Amino acid sequence: MPEISYGDIITESLKKDAFSKRSLPMIGLSVLGALIFTSVWFFFVGYLIENFGVITTSPQIMLLELLPWGFMLFLLIIVLSVLELFFGGIIIKQVGEEDIGEQVSLMNALDFTKGKILSLVGATLLIIVVSVFFGLVSIIPYIGPFLNFVISILIGLAVFVTYPYIILGESRAIDSISASIRHFIDNALQVFIMWILSTVVGLVVMFIFAVPFLIAIFFFISQTIGSKPQDILSQVVNSMPIILVPILILAVGSAVVTVFSYGVTARYYDKAVKGKNQEE
Repeated sequence: MPEISYGDIITESLKKDAFSKRSLPMIGLSVLGALIFTSVWFFFVGYLIENFGVITTSPQIMLLELLPWGFMLFLLIIVLSVLELFFGGIIIKQVGEEDIGEQVSLMNALDFTKGKILSLVGATLLIIVVSVFFGLVSIIPYIGPFLNFVISILIGLAVFVTYPYIILGESRAIDSISASIRHFIDNALQVFIMWILSTVVGLVVMFIFAVPFLIAIFFFISQTIGSKPQDILSQVVNSMPIILVPILILAVGSAVVTVFSYGVTARYYDKAVKGKNQEE
C-alpha cells in the first residue's frame, strides 16, 4: 500500500482546485442554479399572494398550483446535476494529468469528458438506486434512522473513487463502482480517513460561506415574529434583494466545496490506486 499524505491532498485540493480558476465553471453553474431557483420561488410566492392573498390550506388547490412548478424544477435539477457531473469530470481529468506532470487545457478536458458523461450519469443513477433501496431500513422502528445513516456513510465510502475510475481509469459505470468497492474493502481505514478529513474541511468551508445567509435568515425571522402569514409572505418578496446576495454567496460556497471534493477523490486515486498499480 503506497503511503498517503492526507494533508498534502487536502491542501492541494483547496489551493489548486477549490480556490483557483479551475472552480469557475462550477461556480457559474451553481450561481445560475441559485438565481433560477430563487426567482422561481419568489415568483411563486408572489403569485400565491396575488391570487389567494395567502397560501391556501386546500391540498387540492395547492397540488394544482405546485405541479407545474415542481415539474419544471425537477427538470432543472436533472440538467444541473448532469452539468455538475460534467464539470466534475473535467476537474478530475485536469488533476489526473497534472499529477503526472502534464497540463491539459479546459477545452481538451471538456472534449475528453464528453465521452465519459454517460458512464458518469449511469454510475450516479446506480448509486442513487442502491441508496434508496437500502434507505428503506429507515422504516424500522427506533433504529431505522440510525441504520440508514450508517449505511449511507458506508455507501459513500464504498463508491469514493468511482468517478476517478471512470475518468482516469477509463472504466465503465459498473466496472468503476465494482473497482471502487474492492478498493474500499482492501483499504477501508485509508479511505475512511480521507473521507472524514475531506468532509470536515468541506463543512468548515461551507459554514464560512453560509454565515451571511444565516445572519440574513436570523434577521428576517426576528423581524417577522408575530406577523400574520400574508404579511410574512409579502415581507419575503420585499426582502428579495437583501436575501439574494447571501444566497449567491452560499451558492459560491457550495460550488467551491463540490470542486474540492472532486479534487480530493482525483488526487487520492492518483496516490492510492494508480500509485499502488505502479508499485506492482
